[in-house]
Amino acid sequence: MRLCRDVYSSLTDGFGIVRPGGLECLEESNSVLWGINWDDFMNQYLSLAALLRRHEDDGLPPPLGVPVSYRNRSLRIGIASTCDYKEGSVLHGIDRISLENRQAYSALHGYHVEFRTDNHIPSRHPVWSAVSLPLEMLGSGKFDWVLSIDCDCLFINMTVTLEHMLYRQGGLAGPQGPQLDPDVHFLISEDGRGLAGGSWMIRNSDWSRSFLRSVLGPLDEVHPYDKHDLKDQFALLWHVLRPLATTREVPEPTRTEFTDVRVAGWPELQYIPEVRLIPQRLINAYPWALCRPSHHCFQDDEDFIVSFITLSSQSREMAFAMLNKFRAQAMSNYELSAH
Repeated sequence: MRLCRDVYSSLTDGFGIVRPGGLECLEESNSVLWGINWDDFMNQYLSLAALLRRHEDDGLPPPLGVPVSYRNRSLRIGIASTCDYKEGSVLHGIDRISLENRQAYSALHGYHVEFRTDNHIPSRHPVWSAVSLPLEMLGSGKFDWVLSIDCDCLFINMTVTLEHMLYRQGGLAGPQGPQLDPDVHFLISEDGRGLAGGSWMIRNSDWSRSFLRSVLGPLDEVHPYDKHDLKDQFALLWHVLRPLATTREVPEPTRTEFTDVRVAGWPELQYIPEVRLIPQRLINAYPWALCRPSHHCFQDDEDFIVSFITLSSQSREMAFAMLNKFRAQAMSNYELSAH
């Protein structure tokens, strides 16, 4: 692994962004050459993630106290989703539920919704639109922050604002009220089994645009992670997890054993400095029918966004029964919030 880190360091720029060819370091065909077994790495990573509990509040540094309905109307916030499920797919028709949900939520809080029903990059698998569409939105100059949210995620607790997530996890206390940490550019969550890349927020900055371009990779080439089931999410994992890939030397851990002592600060998590983790309950809690014990399972009347992990592996009847159950719950909350 150290050899791979050395090679990685020679393939990245000063910001830790992968240069062309860098991701191939972890390709299966190169695993023997670099002394890396990707499956072994992932098994260890997933086991460690369950122990660290970074998907829950008690596994993260103390948050900034911010009301759940906190708004900063000077921030231009966009919501990006792509629902490209063709006729014959189990989830064909989910776009109507997904769009209705985003329109209702954004109407309450004044956010802009960018919703696509076709593949944003025809040469790639549709999941890469979750990276390319936010990148396009940042490049337009119309947004300060963008939430990329999977098609099969729904806003349920309509009173919670996106600013609440931003300032709670990426804010600083100031004399005039909460302020965003200027060094925070990317917010994402874990789910008890590692990084959960289905939904995340990103600041409009030079760093962020370079970051997304690197995650996306050259559009005229086959992406190394297209062979993996989670594709874009594995690319995100490669980019944000340190020190296994982004430093030459692994720093000594700040704690030598697992205890009940809360994480003191963000550097202890060993993600790149621009990243902050969001508790899973705030951005992608899983419904009980699809939830494992290591995950955070959605709590009615408490959690914010529900994420239907592995929904397409269910029967169409089961998938839409779950979707419509949560759709009704969300619209009920919308009507209460609107009045």
